[in-house]
Amino acid sequence: MDEFKKIRIDYFHYRIRKGRVDIFLQQTESPKKYAIPYHHVTKDESVHMSEFLEDDGDFVILDAKLNESHLSRAGRCWVPLSGIQEIPFLCDNKADVVRRCLAVFLDLCPSEETFLHSTIENMLDELLIYEAKEEYRSELAKMLDRKIATVITIDAYTSSPNRDLMEEEIRTLKNFVLVKPENHVGYWHLKYHYKPIDWEALGSKKSHF
Repeated sequence: MDEFKKIRIDYFHYRIRKGRVDIFLQQTESPKKYAIPYHHVTKDESVHMSEFLEDDGDFVILDAKLNESHLSRAGRCWVPLSGIQEIPFLCDNKADVVRRCLAVFLDLCPSEETFLHSTIENMLDELLIYEAKEEYRSELAKMLDRKIATVITIDAYTSSPNRDLMEEEIRTLKNFVLVKPENHVGYWHLKYHYKPIDWEALGSKKSHF
């Protein structure tokens, strides 16, 4: 019999002090690493489900607060959000955690905090650009790994790209074209993309069906 999934609450709590924003993180002593505070809901516990986030093995609920955290300080500390990319996290998916920490704050940030909003938005922008480039490189690398590197599109069969050109593209991103959403509702699900790979620029030749 399959086990029931657990309900987990992730706590994204922030405070604004003297023109900077801090985030409340769980901290381990040795080695010193950090994590988003969370707890699994017990069967007798009442849950106010304000926002269901995702299913990552648990059903995850977001508890996001600004300047009103009542979590215990035991084993936790406030950390500047502007330096979160240099913080060692317990998990393997650090980029995902950093992106969420930035995105949740931007969705909470008061409109009058224009400098803070701009600073954190720029951090998120740089991270999303980096992730889009890595995804682009990954798509090229997967094609390189195939024994017969061919591409099929809706209207054409494309011959194998040139391996040397693909390897150069992975290094230089010469033909990478970033695509940002023109409009987005909230930062939590914001993601950048790129224009489809120009296989002809990488040595492929089209043969229309």
